Amino acid sequence: MKKIRNKVEYTQGIMVPSDGKSGGLAMMWKECVDIRLKSCSNSHIDVEVHESSAPTPWKATGFYGHPDAALLLKHKQPQRREKKRFMFEAMWIREGKCREIVEGAWESGRVETMEGIMSRIKRCQDQLRKWNWMEFGNVNKLLRQIKGEATAIGNVG
Repeated sequence: MKKIRNKVEYTQGIMVPSDGKSGGLAMMWKECVDIRLKSCSNSHIDVEVHESSAPTPWKATGFYGHPDAALLLKHKQPQRREKKRFMFEAMWIREGKCREIVEGAWESGRVETMEGIMSRIKRCQDQLRKWNWMEFGNVNKLLRQIKGEATAIGNVG
């Protein structure tokens, strides 16, 4: 790597050695550039570039392979809670309103395309989720609360 660096006249650099025959990463620059290493691993090099002509430094990051998603999320955006996967609940069948919601969601919209069918399914899912919350609330929380109370009563007796 030193031969390449000298040949292209980039005398400064950071090198992450390869792991056997795979990997290896290098970032090179000319001596007159002010580069400050922020972090590096076997799959990335992250630096700040300070220029006398710029009021603030800018970042440069080089990746090899698939970057660590957790590293990207930490620097780019706050983590969001993943939306809970939709599950049709068997207890809904006992409620007449469930059938109305499914039929209403399914009847509106076009069916000619796969997108139309997916749109109907999504609309049905959204309306069932909203109805479930208003009708039953947080069932899992309620069950945990009832189990806790039953355990407490069992411990008293």
